[in-house]
Amino acid sequence: MATDKFMYEQIPTDDCRSRRCLAGLWALTILLAGILLYPDTYADAGLRLGSLRLSPLSLVFAVTAPPIVYFIFSARKKLTLSLLDAVLIGTSLFLVTRGLLAVSNPNAAALLLAYFAYAGVAYYGSATLAQNAAARRVLFTALVVLSLIIAVYAMIEFLFNRNFLFADITSEKVPIKNADFHRSGSTLGHPTALGMLMVQALPFLLLFFVESRNLGKKTLWGLGILAVVMALIVSFAKGSWITAGLLGLAAIIWLVKSQIKHKWTYMSLAIAVVMVSGSVMLMFYNTLKFNVLSETRQNESFNTRIILWEKGAQNFLAHPLFGVGLQQGGAAIFKENFTAEEQEIMEGKALPVDNLYLTIFVEGGIVGAALVLLAACLLLKNMAAAAKSSEELRMWLVPAAISMAAVLINGMTIDSLLFWPAMVVFWLCAGLFRAISEVNNAGLNGSLKS
Repeated sequence: MATDKFMYEQIPTDDCRSRRCLAGLWALTILLAGILLYPDTYADAGLRLGSLRLSPLSLVFAVTAPPIVYFIFSARKKLTLSLLDAVLIGTSLFLVTRGLLAVSNPNAAALLLAYFAYAGVAYYGSATLAQNAAARRVLFTALVVLSLIIAVYAMIEFLFNRNFLFADITSEKVPIKNADFHRSGSTLGHPTALGMLMVQALPFLLLFFVESRNLGKKTLWGLGILAVVMALIVSFAKGSWITAGLLGLAAIIWLVKSQIKHKWTYMSLAIAVVMVSGSVMLMFYNTLKFNVLSETRQNESFNTRIILWEKGAQNFLAHPLFGVGLQQGGAAIFKENFTAEEQEIMEGKALPVDNLYLTIFVEGGIVGAALVLLAACLLLKNMAAAAKSSEELRMWLVPAAISMAAVLINGMTIDSLLFWPAMVVFWLCAGLFRAISEVNNAGLNGSLKS
């Protein structure tokens, strides 16, 4: 163990003061900002390289990926290669290969490759950088601060009934159904993506609220939590509402039964969240009624999903072994036979499957689903290993686990891991677990030293 510790300490990890660590940290933070502050999935900035569509985020990735990858490579001794890495790489290769065989244009192929490039950079970047206490805090504080900026802009957008920054470049892919009853998408461009991010960020806001001893800071973090909850409400993303409600109910039950200090401070925050949520819903009841109960929204959210899930199951049975290829599920289902009524409900266009688990079977088949399940089991094993760390490190694991669980719960009604912001934050959290388990393996229950 002494030898392992000595070897570990030769890697320039200190408080991330080495140039490589700083470059990797800031590059990953800037990339995260680009992903969260620009609606890349729904925007067309008009940039082209021949027939290939580019976006501002593509350019950001081209600049930020090299220093992140260089740091991962330089700190590779900090990662113990295991079956988990083999399965993650193998699963990725299978899904990429199957997807490339199914796509018919370079833009779809580039999008498919980019998905795995971003996931890999997020996971292994976090797995190496988050082993340092300072880098860990910078990275996840950045996530929280960016989420607060997005939440504030979401409320401004909702009050003025317009996304001033991105309405013009997202209107084709995210058409406004009713100008009088607006749903905020903020800088993410889509209400569903906004709702998911708010639920993913909330656990980390709660962490900062709990660990703050200064009344002023605790008050600011509390106000931040309320802002994120309000942004979640004005997204009118019902799947995210349900996810937040389930997680919130579990937290309140645990809080009531626990014997932790300052229990009533946290109970007061929970009461404030419920009161603010109720007040916002009452103030904008007509908007709530349209976005939740109207026939238009029933067709968009409920009826459409029933049709897609039924046709998705049929499509899986037609291609059971290898599926139809990643990101091809909606197009494949659209080729199924629809009644005139079903066509009208779906507005005559291909739509995502809107269920992460069905999507895995439709697009990856039994082979893809088996690989994904194996990867999930190994990730859970890694999470269990990380949970054996010191209390200082475990405090990061609870919000990360809740954030990841939020994505998976949301996956019951949307393809949650195929949304770029949700996917990147998910893999940052998975990387955080990997980082802490690696710290445990090295016998260091705290930040690393050089």
